[in-house]
Amino acid sequence: MKTRNVGTVLAVVVALAGCKGSAPTEDSCFFAISHLRSNFQEGQRCTSVLRLDYQTYEPLGVHVACGPLLAIDEATARAQGIRDAAIDETFGQVQQVADASTELFVFFQSPGDFGGVAVVSAATGETLFAGSIVWAGAGDIRYPAAWSSADDLVPRCAAGSAPPAVGVDLVGVEGGVDAESLADVMDVAWSSALARAIEAHGDVHGVTVMLYPRTVGSFNPANAEWIVFVDSGPQPLTRRLHTPNQAGVPPGACSSSPAARRRRRRPDARCRARPRRRDAAADASGTRRRAGSSRAGSAAGAPG
Repeated sequence: MKTRNVGTVLAVVVALAGCKGSAPTEDSCFFAISHLRSNFQEGQRCTSVLRLDYQTYEPLGVHVACGPLLAIDEATARAQGIRDAAIDETFGQVQQVADASTELFVFFQSPGDFGGVAVVSAATGETLFAGSIVWAGAGDIRYPAAWSSADDLVPRCAAGSAPPAVGVDLVGVEGGVDAESLADVMDVAWSSALARAIEAHGDVHGVTVMLYPRTVGSFNPANAEWIVFVDSGPQPLTRRLHTPNQAGVPPGACSSSPAARRRRRRPDARCRARPRRRDAAADASGTRRRAGSSRAGSAAGAPG
């Protein structure tokens, strides 16, 4: 597993981008995208984690974590997340609140006095985010320990449509994030140089937008954040979970049942009938048997 922070963009990028209100130049976008792309590992699954201010949607930082596909079960992910977020289970139950369609585990402990949240990738087994939540206080982000500056992101460098996103609202857990807020978050996230770097890395497999409240009891919008998780790279491991047999054919791939035939678009070349191999001794034995049968038949048919 390899986790990398996005380093500081060269001063030339900042100079070319100019003030935040001005449109970026083609060169500033090119340098920013190239710099961000260097943090993605070819052939590995990467998750880009972006922090935005809850009220203004202003970017606060970004972190990129990459690693090979490595499935992790919920029990293992739970233990890892609780440890990384320093969640004390004596303060209450820890729930898994991520949507089943995502490749994330989101473990959330609603604070009585203290609580927290941990996000673990189901595709790589890496902890992506961990933070505390305090009743009438202020929690802290515990992982990643370091984030790149928002200045590393040049805005308005991408103009494509944002992928669909799933919301996780840690204030009103059951209600989710409303569609308007999701759209506002994705408008900011997907217009930056980061979006272009993600697209260059590979297919996007899912986007999750989490509302992280550092304070509950009386929700404080001034210190709340949107945390955006964008999963990109190779296909999900769940599509590769079969265990090949000795011939290298997935179990059931050569089944002749109607259901199996409907699932297969075309016959697997490895499923075609092959002539049975016979050793020389078996061939010689068969020849002798056929010859003996022929002589016996001739003898039976001869006149007496």
